[in-house]
Amino acid sequence: MPNNDTPLHRRFLGDELDVEYRARPGLFVKWKEWNASISTRFYAVLKLVKILSSMWLSSGLEVYRDIPSLNQLVSRWCPTTHTFLTNWGEFSITLEDVYTLLFLPICGTASIIAPLSDEEKSLMSSLKAFVESLKKNKKQFDLPDWIRHFHKEDGRDLVELATSIALWLSTYVFHPKNPRTVQSDVFPLACKPACGQQIPLGALYLGTLYHNLDSLVLEVNSKGTNMTSTVDACFLQMFIWERFTKLSPPRKCLNSDNPRPWSWARSRPKKSVKLCDIIDNVSEFTFRPYLTNTYIYFTLDLYPGGVASLTEDVCLSLDISPGGIGFWFAICLPRHILYFLDNAKSASWSFTVYRPGHVARQFGFDQHVPHH
Repeated sequence: MPNNDTPLHRRFLGDELDVEYRARPGLFVKWKEWNASISTRFYAVLKLVKILSSMWLSSGLEVYRDIPSLNQLVSRWCPTTHTFLTNWGEFSITLEDVYTLLFLPICGTASIIAPLSDEEKSLMSSLKAFVESLKKNKKQFDLPDWIRHFHKEDGRDLVELATSIALWLSTYVFHPKNPRTVQSDVFPLACKPACGQQIPLGALYLGTLYHNLDSLVLEVNSKGTNMTSTVDACFLQMFIWERFTKLSPPRKCLNSDNPRPWSWARSRPKKSVKLCDIIDNVSEFTFRPYLTNTYIYFTLDLYPGGVASLTEDVCLSLDISPGGIGFWFAICLPRHILYFLDNAKSASWSFTVYRPGHVARQFGFDQHVPHH
């Protein structure tokens, strides 16, 4: 593989990496109150497009970041395969992880790259007009300005809904390089759910996370280890705790209506175990952490009754009706996924490779060959 694609653990020990991982953005002025108001007044449409729970989750999720573990995990990332490489094989972040831990929908009723409908174009024009009136002579504007405006005006229309979705996408989903500004490129994306169209935000989030991990590895290999990353470190921390239970703190007991990620909120990691000590031991990795748990928001039943080899015959025989194992596996098995490219001058969309076939055992397929 190219030198810049070399996983970092081939060149650096985890303790030698010096990467600054940003925390999830804090609660901006009036954001929690505004988010609660939006969720109440636009409950039906947010539930229809499957982002109600995810927006609600953004109001209070605070996850402690264990920097040594994050460095050890990131050091195993391979941009060529989009998997973490270990002595026993590969594992990766999949759409299942995104769906379960962030509640972002992984399928949709509309394409994000399709032209806007007349209703969406009208909403887009109104949203741009609002932004221009707010910016006035400023080159940029802070997120609290958005919230203060509607808190004062109390606008009860689709412009307010689209504005709140655009703010949420920019701040909590795509993690821009400047965390206190809103990318205008997400406006078309915000208008679709505001008009009742469900879009596959989970795939967009995962593609962007892949891209950010790729960029981190490439930059460290070419420039050195002292850098700041836009990788969603809090999500990666939850991923580590779900997959490596020996590292995870005691899971908080939640009520049945609480989301699964809150079981990790404000938890401190165990100091007696390091990820580098267990990551190469296959028995320490939990392939299917979401099968059963007493305290979870919902049950994610993605798996067949037993382990099967992922042959062509098996793929053809899977039940692809909604809710069937074939349906979920097909949803989780696209060849490419879009990602949000946050450039210095503008943002754009591009495609990156998604290879869940490399980690089929995480979906309940391909039994591991035991060591002798």
